[in-house]
Amino acid sequence: MTADERILHYLGLAVVSRNAEPGVDKTLAALKRRRLKLAVFASDGERTAEKARRACEEAGVPVLTGGFDKAALGKAVGAGATTVVGVRDKGLADAILKVTEESVC
Repeated sequence: MTADERILHYLGLAVVSRNAEPGVDKTLAALKRRRLKLAVFASDGERTAEKARRACEEAGVPVLTGGFDKAALGKAVGAGATTVVGVRDKGLADAILKVTEESVC
C-alpha cells in the first residue's frame, strides 16, 4: 500500500469515527472552534482551498497536500469531489503525519 493510499485509508477511518470534517466550510468551522488537528488537501484544489490553507497555517494546524486529486479524496470520505478534509482526532492526525514522514525517509 502506498503512502497516499494509507492516508486515504486513515481519512476513511476518521469519517467512520466522526472525527473528520470534509469540505472547506466544515474545516474552517472546526478550525474556528479550535478542534482541528490536521488539514489534508487534494493536489488539484489549490484555488478553492487557498483561504482554508492560509487560515490553518496561521492557526498553527499542520497542512498536508497529498498526491491524490479531489475525486480520490472525496471517495475516501464518502462524498463527491472534496478539496480538503479536516481531522479532529489527535491520534489519527499523528498517524497520518507519521505516514508522510516514513515515505520521505
